[in-house]
Amino acid sequence: MRRLNRGAVPCYVCDGAADPSSPHRVYLFHFPRWHAYKVGITNSGNDSRLDRHRLAGGRLVELIEVPHRGAAFWVEQEVLSAMLPWPATGLPTDRAISGWTEMWDDSAPINVRLGDYIEAANAITIDRELIEDWKRNRSTPVLPPSDVVLNGGDAVCFTGSGPEKSRAEWKALAQGVGLRVAGSVTSTTSALVAPRAGSPNTKVAVALSMGVPVISYEDFLAAMEALE
Repeated sequence: MRRLNRGAVPCYVCDGAADPSSPHRVYLFHFPRWHAYKVGITNSGNDSRLDRHRLAGGRLVELIEVPHRGAAFWVEQEVLSAMLPWPATGLPTDRAISGWTEMWDDSAPINVRLGDYIEAANAITIDRELIEDWKRNRSTPVLPPSDVVLNGGDAVCFTGSGPEKSRAEWKALAQGVGLRVAGSVTSTTSALVAPRAGSPNTKVAVALSMGVPVISYEDFLAAMEALE
């Protein structure tokens, strides 16, 4: 709460392996079948999130780079604040598609241009205390709400225990909606499913190092429901 009151980004640990002081990108996608736009951020060394949005039918409209993660968050929040009167409706919200809270209806009369925010974003300073927090805690993943979109045929991997079901039952659920279950994390893995507050292990470390999204069992369940 002290960080929020200072106007600082509250948790860099959630972004996994990406150094918050390194350059980050802000993207703008249009999803014609959902009649919605989506804004989001990713570190500059990882295109996996962009690729997943393309696979979900998204068209990349604009992509900008800013000096650090704090600046990226600022741009994202400025855009979402401006588009607040035109929330996404229909499929994204009805099916609880991951990341729909960063979407807005494409009928909005405002034409978003991410480039308009670059100059102000470049002037934003990063909180050194938060960088030190990231350095101390980056080995322990704290899973944020996920915006991972899964598609039929995607490969997922599991680690740790999920709520209420055995590992075999979770794997069976994944296969039942057309996903492939992998025994280890590779560059073709779409997501690693892990307990929200689990201890770091080899699979998580490999996923973070390769840019593979690490999502909670709860978010994975929501992603499966969107596939059904």
